[in-house]
Amino acid sequence: MGKTIKPPEPFCATPTAEAIIFALRHCHKEGDMGAIVGPPGVGKTTTCREYIRHHGSPSSRAHLVTMSPVETKPFHSLRAVGEEVGEVDLRSSFHIFEQLKYRLSGGPHLLIIDEAQHLEPKSLDVLRSVHDATGCGIVFTGNERITMQFKGKRGLFAQFTSRLGLAIQLDPSTEEDVTAFLDHHRITGEMARAALIKLGTKEGNLRDVGKVIAIARARAREAPIALPDIQFALRVKQID
Repeated sequence: MGKTIKPPEPFCATPTAEAIIFALRHCHKEGDMGAIVGPPGVGKTTTCREYIRHHGSPSSRAHLVTMSPVETKPFHSLRAVGEEVGEVDLRSSFHIFEQLKYRLSGGPHLLIIDEAQHLEPKSLDVLRSVHDATGCGIVFTGNERITMQFKGKRGLFAQFTSRLGLAIQLDPSTEEDVTAFLDHHRITGEMARAALIKLGTKEGNLRDVGKVIAIARARAREAPIALPDIQFALRVKQID
C-alpha cells in the first residue's frame, strides 16, 4: 500500500488573509473600529473564523457574529450580538445595549460583524454606539454594499465614518493568493497548478478553487492529487 496522504489544515495564510488578520489584531488591541470590504470568496469569513479560533477564549474575548437578511433591524442585530457574547438579557434593545456595555467594557474585546452588508444604517449606528460606550474593538466585514451603507444616501454617517480607524478594500484573489493556496494543499504538478491558477485568477476568488480541490481529493482518495483528478473536478463543477 502507498503512503496515506493526510489532508492539510483547513486554513491557508494567503497574503489577503494576512492583511485581514492584521486589521483584526489592530482593532482588537487598540479598541478601534474598522471595516474589511471585498468581493465574495476571497477568504474574509474563513480568516475571521481562524482569528476567533485563536482569540475566542474568555481571556482573549473576541466574538464573531454573522449577520443574515433577517437581522437587518437594530433589535435583531443587537440580539445576535447578545447571543454570541452570552449572559445577556434579550428582552429588549435597551436591556441588550445596557448589558453589552457591561460585558464588553474593560477590554481588550473585539466584535467581528460579518456579512454586515445585511444591516440597515440604523443598525450600524447602534453597533457604533456599542463601540463608543465600551471602547470595544469592532470590525465590519462584507461586500461592497457596506461602503454604501457607511456613506448613507445623504452623507448622514459622518460620525460613523469618522470613527473608522482602519478600512481595508480587498481586491479579488491574486495569483499570489492562489499560489499560496496550492502550496498549502500540496498541489505540485505544473499543469494541475496552471489549471487552478487560471481558475482562481479568472474568477477572482479562492472558494471555487477550494471546491475543485475538495472534489479532486475525494477522487484521488489516499494518493497525491494529480492532473486527471483536477480535470475531473473541473468537469463535475461545471454541472452545478
